[in-house]
Amino acid sequence: MEQVVDKARLCFFCAAVYEAPDGTALQCPCCGGTIPRDTYEGYLRDAREAVEYGWNYRRRYEADLRENGRITCHYALAEYEEAVHFLALAAVSGIVGGLAYDVVKKAMVKIIDTVAKKEMKHTENSVLALIRDRKKLDQFIQYVSAYYACFDSMEEEVHRAVMEEMLVDKLSPTLEQQLLSANPDMDVEEMKDLAILSDEEIFRGMLEVRRDIQRRYRLGPEDFQDFWKNVDQRRADGYGQETVPEEEGAQP
Repeated sequence: MEQVVDKARLCFFCAAVYEAPDGTALQCPCCGGTIPRDTYEGYLRDAREAVEYGWNYRRRYEADLRENGRITCHYALAEYEEAVHFLALAAVSGIVGGLAYDVVKKAMVKIIDTVAKKEMKHTENSVLALIRDRKKLDQFIQYVSAYYACFDSMEEEVHRAVMEEMLVDKLSPTLEQQLLSANPDMDVEEMKDLAILSDEEIFRGMLEVRRDIQRRYRLGPEDFQDFWKNVDQRRADGYGQETVPEEEGAQP
């Protein structure tokens, strides 16, 4: 997955996208806002999962159901670039966090502006590909927000297929550990069909998936109260200045 910049990070206070060294805390070079890395990664983990399951896999399975009348196979879909996860978090801060539309719009525009200034391939899974289709962008905001607030609202068969993807990903580390422990010199991918997880392990994975869903349901305005509070702040060198033109499909 191609990133906007190496070690790209999003400032939750001013929406600047910047590079950050390894450490226990992240400090924005634009506004000086600081956040513990663990806290940051928790928010981004949810945003990545919202894009992967709530958007990417949901749309794929909805398309299968629409075209074939049923879901007949599973996929290993390509990941989206990190900046798309930043957009997802900004969108959720408005719908789940209750932040004002104008504030969230400014945050999304700053993220888009950073991407637009970088020389990168405009792949199907890039921010620029997403924002050029206003209908697709609106659906993206709706779907990632639903992942946080009403995950069970999707069609039953699609919901079941997405849940299966989430369960498989949850169990994958256990499965790989099991295979490598028993066969350290063998290729994991070739051996997966030989591994059998116990009912207890599968049940535990299902509980973890449901707990993650319930935890996201409990997120509210108090979890986003400091987001984008410095969104209008600019550095003297112009870092973060908006340059995205006002055209259809370019704005949230």
